[in-house]
Amino acid sequence: MIAILEQSIMNLGIYRLLVTFCIIHIVRSTKFTRHKRTIIGYYPTCPKGCASCSPTNGCVTCSPNNYMYLYRNGMRQRGICTRTCPHGYFGVTRKGYSKCTRCRIPNCETCLDRGYCTSCTPPFVSHRGQCIEGCPPGMFYSELAQECLFQVDCEVTAWSGWTACTMNGQTCGYKYGIETRSRSVTQLPSMNGKRCPTLTENRQCRMLLRKCVDIITNKSDPLDGETPRDWRRKRMRERRRKKKKKIRDRRRKLRRREREKKKSKYADRDIATNQIDAFHILVKSETD
Repeated sequence: MIAILEQSIMNLGIYRLLVTFCIIHIVRSTKFTRHKRTIIGYYPTCPKGCASCSPTNGCVTCSPNNYMYLYRNGMRQRGICTRTCPHGYFGVTRKGYSKCTRCRIPNCETCLDRGYCTSCTPPFVSHRGQCIEGCPPGMFYSELAQECLFQVDCEVTAWSGWTACTMNGQTCGYKYGIETRSRSVTQLPSMNGKRCPTLTENRQCRMLLRKCVDIITNKSDPLDGETPRDWRRKRMRERRRKKKKKIRDRRRKLRRREREKKKSKYADRDIATNQIDAFHILVKSETD
């Protein structure tokens, strides 16, 4: 029995030696070299923000002013170095290490630290760093501040640009028109807050084109190959032509009036001379 055991132990040792020899032979034949798990280097050797990285786990350490954000990819956990943490996380800075930590406050979307929430998932609202179903009595929710306040004032956007100069829905055909600008409400006021200012403004403007190009289709754009500058020149020439015509007509009227005055003057003189001649004839006939 003892001899059998000694023979089996000897056979097992020989088997182990054979297995080890085969493994060494396979490794040497394939020239297998083990890669380093961690690569130390910056971009482009590693992704942006990384100080060291791994081909399988992504970023291992981050460069200064970057946070380590870990996410799960299947069975592996990969790291990303980012300037700001994503929604639902907040940045924690320690000596020589910064990472993104998940918000643990219920119904919280973004948080400032472990115990203070800045915005909540609807329909919950933020109040003193916690997410509640509604504001306490006497307080109102502000969409801009995203928290409960005692007074919420009306907030509006900046003025938009002025619209095109129009009159009765047309951009031509008139000398003057109206242009409008507007702004919208971004925050409705509470009952005790400041009211909203005026949202629209109008002012008088001078139209670029006094006459429409096509009255049927109401197209006020210049014709092909002509610019607004050409149209202004045409309009100035038309105005000068009309002005000269008015001056000519006024001069004609003055000349006509002068001729009529002369005619009337000559007619009165002829009548006077005829009357004198008739008087002399009458006197001479009486003397005879």
